[in-house]
Amino acid sequence: MSTNDVTFRVYRFDPGVSISPYYDDFKIPYSKGLTVLDALIYIYENIDSSLSFRWSCKNVQCGTCGMLVNGEAVLACERRLDQGETVKIDPFPLPIIKDLVTDFSYIEDKKVRVFSELTLAKGPESLSPEEVSPLISLHKCLDCHICDIVCPLNKEKSIIEPDSFLPANLVQLASMVFNKREGEDRAAEAYSKKVYQCLTCGACVDACPVDIDIVKDAIENLRQNFMKCDKEPYRKLFNPEYWVERWVELKGQPFLKSVKEEYKVPNSKAKIGFFVGCIMNRRQQDLAFSTISALNKAQFDVVIPKNQKCCGQPLMRIGMIEEAKELLRRNVSVFEATGVAQVVTACPDCSFSFKEDYERLLGNGDRKPRFEVSDLITLLPASALDKSQKMACHNPCYLSKQGIRLSDELARRGLEIGEVINDCCGAGGGVYFTNCNLGEEIAQKALNTIKSKRLVTGCPFCKEQFSKFADKEIKPMHYIEVFEQKAEV
Repeated sequence: MSTNDVTFRVYRFDPGVSISPYYDDFKIPYSKGLTVLDALIYIYENIDSSLSFRWSCKNVQCGTCGMLVNGEAVLACERRLDQGETVKIDPFPLPIIKDLVTDFSYIEDKKVRVFSELTLAKGPESLSPEEVSPLISLHKCLDCHICDIVCPLNKEKSIIEPDSFLPANLVQLASMVFNKREGEDRAAEAYSKKVYQCLTCGACVDACPVDIDIVKDAIENLRQNFMKCDKEPYRKLFNPEYWVERWVELKGQPFLKSVKEEYKVPNSKAKIGFFVGCIMNRRQQDLAFSTISALNKAQFDVVIPKNQKCCGQPLMRIGMIEEAKELLRRNVSVFEATGVAQVVTACPDCSFSFKEDYERLLGNGDRKPRFEVSDLITLLPASALDKSQKMACHNPCYLSKQGIRLSDELARRGLEIGEVINDCCGAGGGVYFTNCNLGEEIAQKALNTIKSKRLVTGCPFCKEQFSKFADKEIKPMHYIEVFEQKAEV
């Protein structure tokens, strides 16, 4: 055999014959462009015709060849192999039919894949562009179930059960709900399918082989539909007039009541607005003051409008889109009045709200803000970093969604990074407010993967979540705390 050959270690199990699962090893001659599916077909045709696996199109069209390659859920026809690579092939964590063939019907809800009450047209039927628009992305779904496998709620499960949170079923349900031919209100069905368990972390979006934005096009649209039909309990619980006071318990004096409106430095580079966010205003005031100190040390004047409100991100995530829009519009107006060209925040949920969620308003009488929004990490110099201790790093979902990986930013500045956590902390998607038990389960799952004594994250919500459930040996902290803050505020 050539050293260029690919080595396969393949899971084998025939429930009717095998006593227990085992692995077979195979060597496959490498050729440029070889995929996992090509290699499995080679094994079947040339080495072992008893190997069972599912495939059809070889072109990312059918979605039947999903499997785990070195623990990663992929379509076998899409995963290319490298020269001399060694790969371990496992089935999805579903009931085994034989070898790599699993029983998708175990988790597929047939009811969400059909109309409950089809409205029949009297004549030729037409759909307007507005009616078709929400369906285009959803109808690309291959039912490959990769989204179900990569979801943090299902990770590390030996078998994914039918009552699990299953994004694929919600994608199919959304394609029915938003089709005008569906004659029944199915908001309650979406709720029963655990639509409010979604962390909106985007793991499913990143893994989807046909690039469906499952969070935005399915989950969040279903939540918005639910809120339009629902008066209680969610709309009442999240009344914008007092929801922050209800859900973000005050710890000490609010930052915005004790801070000055402007902090100047000699020879300033520019004037920057500071958007604080609810957690730092009500519970992590020390981080807010440290943010001012960091910006002053970087030679920026800092403006903090005291009439700023919640960014609206939590409301947007749970489906109260109109209320979230009003908060966004108000905050944009507040910061535009200061005349700053740049607004900085140390909360990625807030920056995402300004940069990404605000885009949904455009075309409805709104325009782009007259300022740019950025995360504080992009402005902090490497010289200010405390590099005295190796630490684990958590990459917050909504920072990663903006193309910023905190672990990369800190490593680039010379910090020694140990374990890296890419999964949600358990607070995302409104779960921080609506499902504390589920949030704890996800947080513990992440915390169990680290041995370092310090865990740095880039989100106040994530720090708050990890601090609730970390044992005494682990100290969760925001990256601001890793930077040397010596200036007096």
